[in-house]
Amino acid sequence: MKSNEKKRKVLITGGHGFVGSHIAERFIREGWDVFIVDDNSSETMNKLNLEHKFFAYSVTDPKCEEIFRIYNIEVIVHMAEKSASPMAADYLNNSETNFLGLAHMLMLAQKYKVQKFFLASSASVVDQSAIGANEQMQPMPHTAHALQKSANEQYALHWKELYGTDITILRFSTVYGPGQLYKHGVIATLMHDVLSGREIEFVGDFEQSRDFIYIDDAAFAVYRAAERMYQGDILNISSNQAITFQKLWETLNGFLTMPTLKIKSKQTGTFQRAVLNNQLCKKELGWDMKIPLGEGLRKTYEWYKQSGKAIEAERIRVEKAEYHRGLMGKFRPYLENIGMFILMILVMMHQKGSVVNTVIGIDFNYVYIAAMGLLYGKKQSMPAAALSAVLLIYTFLYNGADIVALLYLPQHLLHFASYLFVAVFTGYITDNKNRTIDNLEYRNTRAKERYEFLEDMYTENIKIKNKLYNQIVNSDDSIGRTYQIIKKLDSVELEDVFTQAAEVIVELMNAEQVAIYVVGKNRYYLRQKVRRGDHMENMPRSLKVEQFPYLQELMEKQNTFINRTLDPSLPDLAAPVVFQNQVIAVIQIFNLDFDKWNLYQRNLLAMTARLIASAIGKAYQYEEGIQSKKYIADTRILCQEEFSKIYKEVQRRKQVQNPPMQTALLKITTEKEDYVALDHKLSTVIRAEDFIGECKGQLYILLLDIMDPIVKRVQERMQEIGVHTEIVMEENYE
Repeated sequence: MKSNEKKRKVLITGGHGFVGSHIAERFIREGWDVFIVDDNSSETMNKLNLEHKFFAYSVTDPKCEEIFRIYNIEVIVHMAEKSASPMAADYLNNSETNFLGLAHMLMLAQKYKVQKFFLASSASVVDQSAIGANEQMQPMPHTAHALQKSANEQYALHWKELYGTDITILRFSTVYGPGQLYKHGVIATLMHDVLSGREIEFVGDFEQSRDFIYIDDAAFAVYRAAERMYQGDILNISSNQAITFQKLWETLNGFLTMPTLKIKSKQTGTFQRAVLNNQLCKKELGWDMKIPLGEGLRKTYEWYKQSGKAIEAERIRVEKAEYHRGLMGKFRPYLENIGMFILMILVMMHQKGSVVNTVIGIDFNYVYIAAMGLLYGKKQSMPAAALSAVLLIYTFLYNGADIVALLYLPQHLLHFASYLFVAVFTGYITDNKNRTIDNLEYRNTRAKERYEFLEDMYTENIKIKNKLYNQIVNSDDSIGRTYQIIKKLDSVELEDVFTQAAEVIVELMNAEQVAIYVVGKNRYYLRQKVRRGDHMENMPRSLKVEQFPYLQELMEKQNTFINRTLDPSLPDLAAPVVFQNQVIAVIQIFNLDFDKWNLYQRNLLAMTARLIASAIGKAYQYEEGIQSKKYIADTRILCQEEFSKIYKEVQRRKQVQNPPMQTALLKITTEKEDYVALDHKLSTVIRAEDFIGECKGQLYILLLDIMDPIVKRVQERMQEIGVHTEIVMEENYE
């Protein structure tokens, strides 16, 4: 991303799931604004604690449109899905999320002109026995999940053709790693069985294979696809390695004590899945898999060993508690109804077999039926009426009535009808009240959600306003502070510019270890010009460009370098200083705090490099303008005034560098000779970055960044060409 671009925005649906949360984490660390839509049904043990904006919505919820309306979403990564097995009880609800959710997101992407839409798919959509399946292979789903994925692919591709939305389908091979729930993946299930010591049951042939990719590699591939705005219809994200169950077992057995393995041999087991070809991903994205299977399995096992079991145990405990609460809520009305019926039996026994109290003339069954109706509606009042009728029949029979008489005597039929009337009446009142309450609660909930959403938007805008205000007025990033720092580059003296450049970088970047290298005339070497920091003393004084690929790329493409591999021998960040379309220097920063490896710092470094380049350009132009006044004619010997300026600047640079730069001042004691001839002689023995100057009729040589033994050798080489020198104590100069 170029330094003058604002933060890019990505919306990840299902972003709290296993794969989605890792993808979100990658985008956040790369400096993107991340928005997540998830109804909290995503199952993962990887909690996303980094800063992002979260909306607890289903992808079918109309409120999702507010996100697109308020935030200018550029990229969508659609990961939201639910299990869609036809045998599942919630198949229809899950299918609504999987199909209608995709349609809703595509509609919003089209309506609000989202630049890029990525749809997550799976290797399961192609022939499960295929090895090296490329992006052109036609779908051949063999499970309900694969069928749903295939249908989504076809819908998205047709949408792209009809409406022009830039859509790419990401086909993932088997993704594994820390945070995956047990029984939600082959590796997660194996880890669970290993840690619990359970017998492992394998269905299929040991030579069946599938393609495993570590979660961090998969997440980085998605980020690179978004960063480069990949244009193809389909992209495979995989390791391109056919891993048999035999090989997987042997790899695990190499560092674990595996439990007993029970094999159920079948021609079509659960392990077999297509192996995807990843060559297009490598070529188009510059991506490659960093975590091999063995290392990934170790990382995954260590995570499950340390935290996975405890997290899973807590999840199971919460699920059981919720299940028991739900069960109690479901059966409680029936238990209360039975309890009231038993109470009515006791009342009847107390009244000598009659449901009617002879003293006050009240049938307590009416109280029983009305109570059930008013409390729970017709679902409980109707059974209560039926049970009350049973008690009434018993009363009639107990008092000598004939069973046939119950069917035709009006007073008895009226009594039964009154039970039914009370049950229907009270049940209707309660059911109607409950419907009204549910409707009001629904409207209230929607209004509350709307209010909370708008309140969140308002709060977010206030935070942004306050942040911008603080940056402008009094924060470390304020314009005033930045101006005061950058003002240090306002010099026309080249040596002073380099010294000030190091100080500017230290202050702006909050970095302690900084080095600036200048590019040699032949562009084969970089020579250290300035350094800051107590750990920079041992850094090489010169770098051969061909030995460092990152330098070759930096000088060729003129882009900021980021040490993504965490190689300790390389700088954390490096930026080119470009003048007249040529890299003239390289800024290197070491030991930068990891939380500063973000887009803001990279942009700041690139901006600083451009300012330094501008200052150096002015210094070059100034030097060209005063060339005749600065040097003795036809030589590079500085006149007294210019040599004195450089000497003072070098002394100041020594004070700011830690440890101080070592220098040596040599006085030429050879009898005075023609300056042109002398300059020609000296050019063969001293470096271009050293200085020769005149002071009070005497010539001096100032050697920069040099050790005492090297000074002796330089003197010996001068003596060989007839130039004698002596070391001058620098405090005695002038």
